[in-house]
Amino acid sequence: MNRAQRRSQKSPKSNAHRAGLTYLTVAGVVSGSFGLVSPAHGAALNLTANSCETINSQLSSLSNNADGGTLDISYVGECVLDSGYFMSGNSTINGPESGDLTLQVPVGLNYGIASNSELNLSDLSFVAPQGMGLTLSILELGNSATTSITNVNFRDSYLNGAAIYAEGSVTIANSSFTNIQSMGDGAAISAPAGSTIGISNSVFANNQASDEENGGAISAWGALTVDNSTFRANGADDDGGAIYSSGYPLVVTNSSFDSNGADRRGGAIYALYEARISNSTFTGNNAATAAASIFLGEGGVISNNTFWNNGAADIFSIGVDPVSAYFFGNILANDNPDTVKLLDPSQSIIDLGANLYTDSSFDDATTGDGSSALTTVEELKLTGLDSNQEPTVNSENTRYVAIAADSIAYDYYQADSAGINPTAGGAMLSLLAESDQRGASRPLSFGYDVGSYESGNKPVESPTEDPEVKLADTGFPTGTGYLGLVALGSAAILGGSAGILSRRKKA
Repeated sequence: MNRAQRRSQKSPKSNAHRAGLTYLTVAGVVSGSFGLVSPAHGAALNLTANSCETINSQLSSLSNNADGGTLDISYVGECVLDSGYFMSGNSTINGPESGDLTLQVPVGLNYGIASNSELNLSDLSFVAPQGMGLTLSILELGNSATTSITNVNFRDSYLNGAAIYAEGSVTIANSSFTNIQSMGDGAAISAPAGSTIGISNSVFANNQASDEENGGAISAWGALTVDNSTFRANGADDDGGAIYSSGYPLVVTNSSFDSNGADRRGGAIYALYEARISNSTFTGNNAATAAASIFLGEGGVISNNTFWNNGAADIFSIGVDPVSAYFFGNILANDNPDTVKLLDPSQSIIDLGANLYTDSSFDDATTGDGSSALTTVEELKLTGLDSNQEPTVNSENTRYVAIAADSIAYDYYQADSAGINPTAGGAMLSLLAESDQRGASRPLSFGYDVGSYESGNKPVESPTEDPEVKLADTGFPTGTGYLGLVALGSAAILGGSAGILSRRKKA
């Protein structure tokens, strides 16, 4: 299947999802959910709720008003939704500032809240417990929906689909998805082609996509951007233990992936289209057949990351097939390099320098100061993740692996080192990162550290507004001189670059 075909293809969906939210506005009835009435027209509503009873009555009023409105909830505790609610107008639902409100979606509903318009949610928790029947989704967002989700927790749910099924544009910040079991792809988020998802400062932990589905936490067939987020102990019965991405570029920055697993390929990430992964940490991820940490189906850029102890015997840490991927400034390490290899020797990479690796499956092609080099875990002097550090929403930083001051990775290269080519002859964005995974400035002093961690203190930050996530910005440059990642596998020469070779490894 070529790229154009992948882009036009949607991920598998249930019959209710195939019908889409357009069906809701026409038919007026959702099987197993509730009967819709023609929404009333009038001014946008300003509503409040201080009890479970008024929460349901005000949600009903909001869903029946074509002009939408705002619902501010002060009630603290648990509340079972009477039905599912479809927001036909632009709507905002704010929970109490403490966030101590849990909305329970009853068993067997198609969804708890749906929208085909602008929807803003904050300071809420959702659960969908197991029963005689399974809820399809907690949030159902149509292809015309623009949704903002801030300080919202999705937890302890058993679903036929995903906690969020999103056909439109969604921004998620300071939120968490924990202990969600799904019979579909993407237990936390499932997004078909045409969707645009931006995630920041969020946690995905202990989510599972079962029944031979992809994406333990996220399955995205549209554009996906992830920043400063933690993925821990997620799993998929097929590909992509934490993230499954297909059809559009995947961008991951400043994030951590720990102990995720897939029953096939891509223990942490499975990306069928181009991917850019930077300033992130991968530890203890595994897959049953290939690519314990990440699998790249059409190349990408892997820069300033730390990979440590991903995979088991005969399972390579990283899979790159069939198109080459660029590697720059990464730590690639396994404690037992004789039995756990970094890359399949039959696959191809493009080495841009400053990669430190612990076995010869990474066949570097750089020379000079700062060039890639074979090393040992003892020389890297890595500091492991704190096993007691649980991922928390909007924490000081995501989980990372530090290096000691006498590590070989410390001050390993400078911007003008002869053995690096962070711009690939001007064909790509510069890979000289301005900060590390925690936000500490790069370089600290004499030179840049290899990996996701720079051995310096994180600067004191002044209070800022919630981070803006540019949903449409994939992070890849454009212009007439840009070769583009689409051409990585076929371009034999990078204009203006010297000493950078694409090698196909020998078995």
